[in-house]
Amino acid sequence: MARTPKKLPPVPPLSSDNQAQSTWGLAHSYELAARVLRGQSQPASSLPTLFLLLHSLELFLKAFLLCQGVTEGELRSLGHDLVACIRACKDKGLAQYVILERAALAQVIRVNRYYSDKELEYFTPRAKSFGSIDMLNSTVCTVAKGVLGVVHGKAFLALYHPAP
Repeated sequence: MARTPKKLPPVPPLSSDNQAQSTWGLAHSYELAARVLRGQSQPASSLPTLFLLLHSLELFLKAFLLCQGVTEGELRSLGHDLVACIRACKDKGLAQYVILERAALAQVIRVNRYYSDKELEYFTPRAKSFGSIDMLNSTVCTVAKGVLGVVHGKAFLALYHPAP
């Protein structure tokens, strides 16, 4: 006879600062996992690496938005649309902390359709063009560093070790 799992007691919500820090930390863990896969020389690791980089980018951007007072509901309405996240970040002043080159933005726009439509997680029968994974990695690291100062402040800067 299957046992019904016990319902967990409600937990108080995190403050927006703690939620932003936790989101940044989660993003960083995905970026670190991508770094490990990038060290592999197998072509089979390229799609998972791309997914991890894009997911970390989404979370870094959402951590910034949390610091700017965006609610969890507003974040959910952005979904997994990286372009919508970047626009929302731009509206909240991200350019004060992060400058992305036009080519980097163009690449994010190009791969966003695969990411937001979950085409990196499930098989889809169409060819995809991603551009340079090195450039995407650089974009993610740039956003991570810029958002880190906003999210964690000076006391936490030692936690982040960007990819060489």
